[in-house]
Amino acid sequence: MAGRRGFRSRLSGLLLGGALLVAAGGCAAAPDTLITWTVRDMAPFNIMEGPLKGQGIADRMLGLLQQRLPQYRHINSRVNRARANQMFARDTLTCDAGVLKTQEREQLMYFSIPTLGVVTNGVVVRRELEDEIQPYLKDGRIDLAAFLADPRQRLGVLVERSYGPSIDATLHATAPERLLVHHGNNALGSLLQMQQHGRISALLGYWPEVRYLAETDGVDVSDLRFHPVQGMPSYLLAYVGCSKTPEGKRAIEAINEVIRELRGEELIQLYARWLDGPTREAYLQDAKGFFGKD
Repeated sequence: MAGRRGFRSRLSGLLLGGALLVAAGGCAAAPDTLITWTVRDMAPFNIMEGPLKGQGIADRMLGLLQQRLPQYRHINSRVNRARANQMFARDTLTCDAGVLKTQEREQLMYFSIPTLGVVTNGVVVRRELEDEIQPYLKDGRIDLAAFLADPRQRLGVLVERSYGPSIDATLHATAPERLLVHHGNNALGSLLQMQQHGRISALLGYWPEVRYLAETDGVDVSDLRFHPVQGMPSYLLAYVGCSKTPEGKRAIEAINEVIRELRGEELIQLYARWLDGPTREAYLQDAKGFFGKD
């Protein structure tokens, strides 16, 4: 019941904020160049369905960016990460409001200054598996390579999603049969259901993302356990990425000016409201040190 009350509270607050954002967006100047923004199923970052549709963290941030970039026309394109990477390889101006920086992506994108720090990815298991994975845990963090070397385990991941350099390297070195790679939309939600039916023993994801999907899909959140991965930082920095073209570079320069206006408090609060109590308090304190002078 506490999860449902929290969900209703977030619903009322986010819908009110969304209405104010729409009302404020009508003063934009005549647009010119088109930016195609890639968005994907990644609640609560992007929310594609239900009463909170369009009110996720990245949805709201994207709205704030577009409102402050009236010199551009904007359209949103719903794609998975693999399709988004194909779009970035073209000459057309494509941007994404929430990506991690990787060496592979640096071949395709220019990156903004950091927009947001997010709580790191981790491994989510069902409560009944806790005893089985104890040998791989130290101070609540999981040794991912050792876990994946266990032939009893199979981990659900999303195609071409970056989980951070350390996790990505471990996944690349893992035998294919230890992984179930999902390619479609609502991919993490599908993996969560597969876990409930015993097809995978664990999945990788951000805890706010997994918790949101569990609450909306009828999965008992108290039955899930989240373990950060050993060797990973507590937070990952997110960026806006745009096509690696002259137009993309100019767009990033304009976007950086907007980010400097927003990230001090507004973007931090957009993310913090989706965290549970102790995690939220720690995040708000730690967020003060996320950004240097850039």
